[in-house]
Amino acid sequence: MSKQLLYSIHASKIHKEVMNELKEKDIVSPGKSIQSIVHFIEKSVKTKSNYDYKHPLIAGCAFPANVSVNENVAHYTYSDQNKDYILKQDDIIKIDFGVHKHGYIIDSAETFYFNDKYKEFIDISKKATEFAVKQSGVDKCLGDLGGEIEEYVHSKEVEIDNVTHSLYTLKELCGHNIGQYKIHNSKAVPNCQFDYPLRMEEGEVYALEPFVSTHSCESYYDKPCNLFMLNKDYLKHENKLTTIELEYFTKIKNQYNTLCFCDRWLKEELNDFNSNIINGLIYKNLIDEHENIYVPKGHYVSQFEKNIYINSNKVIELT
Repeated sequence: MSKQLLYSIHASKIHKEVMNELKEKDIVSPGKSIQSIVHFIEKSVKTKSNYDYKHPLIAGCAFPANVSVNENVAHYTYSDQNKDYILKQDDIIKIDFGVHKHGYIIDSAETFYFNDKYKEFIDISKKATEFAVKQSGVDKCLGDLGGEIEEYVHSKEVEIDNVTHSLYTLKELCGHNIGQYKIHNSKAVPNCQFDYPLRMEEGEVYALEPFVSTHSCESYYDKPCNLFMLNKDYLKHENKLTTIELEYFTKIKNQYNTLCFCDRWLKEELNDFNSNIINGLIYKNLIDEHENIYVPKGHYVSQFEKNIYINSNKVIELT
């Protein structure tokens, strides 16, 4: 068994345990806050992975827990810079979090809901991801896989509040393969038909995540932005930094490597969050921002994300 597969299986067990606890312990329910859910997830992941504050890159959270509600599609994590949100009976909640072992990442998500009027919609979303898994394998053309996912989703429709909705995939959001300490590695998995001839290869790990929505057009990016990641080409830009910026950047690099992080983590784990320095590092292309993603209010979005390992003769489902 490869090291990647071994450590991915280890991380997947932790991810499954935490996701099950969210359901069994009623952590996600009306009246609960996003802050409480995020803190539960991240504390649980750190405990179960034996996170070591002195050696932060051995195992732990692969990225801040994302809890995105209703028209907020993705990338929302709690921050004390934002007003907290209390879940309501009619909400649809996408919960996306990651676990890593020696940088080998599990990135998986589910959608939660409390009102049965969403059941058919959420079920179709879950089945779309399961369909994507079944279509995957060695030598699968990723552009063709995107077309098959789109066709599957677009063949469905649902009724919510006596209104019939056609269903679509959010085309600009993609699945991806995963590398060591790299949540988005070298390949994308389109969720629509696309001229993209790259193929799945043996030994790769993929995150498949069709975003199913009643919205047919492009989603959009907007504030707040609390998620950050080192620019993959940061080595080209380090010589632009002042002494203070370089010192701060080195702390971040030693703490997170190329894993995603957030302002909340910088305050908790580095104890010297400085928004002016962060803004300077962003301006000088050392750090990338990852803004929240939205569809127009009144539309519905669901996400189920599964991780798979491409073996020579079959697909191994990690989550």
